[in-house]
Amino acid sequence: MTIPACLAFCSAQSLALAGLEYGRECYCASALGPNTLLNATGCTMACAGDNTQVCGGRSRLSVYNNTALSAPAAKQTIGQFAYQGCYTDPSAAQRALQGYSTSSSSMTQDLCVQTCSAKGYTLAGVEYGRECYCANSLATVQVGGKAVQAAEGDCGMLCAGDRDELCGGSSRIGVWMVT
Repeated sequence: MTIPACLAFCSAQSLALAGLEYGRECYCASALGPNTLLNATGCTMACAGDNTQVCGGRSRLSVYNNTALSAPAAKQTIGQFAYQGCYTDPSAAQRALQGYSTSSSSMTQDLCVQTCSAKGYTLAGVEYGRECYCANSLATVQVGGKAVQAAEGDCGMLCAGDRDELCGGSSRIGVWMVT
């Protein structure tokens, strides 16, 4: 493995970040996790395909960002809906959005917002890459629910229907509201 080979591999998957580890392993991602430790030492292994390049180390990644690719993100507005942020959605028993839900292997941010809007709901949220939830109120802790605002990096799962968009995460929901 070489740095250019790993970058090309990740770019072919439309993923902007390429990470090399153990001199021969290539990993790809759209974003770094919210608790990623940066600038750690230990990236000292030569690349297996070119010993003049450094390709990480033991449990250490040399990370490269392909700036020609834009990272997937939550759309700030979709029609009359504005993005409110990423929230926890801790249990099926008490969802952050409790009105209507659907799941689709072609889920996108637009599809979820349009579905909720067509059903008369003022809030729409995507979770786990393929799930859509609708409601007229957000069940946050302040209003007797369990949802709290989470770090944006927690809502880093790619949409099943569009790998250029983010659709929440595991027990994390990206929420839009009518403005």
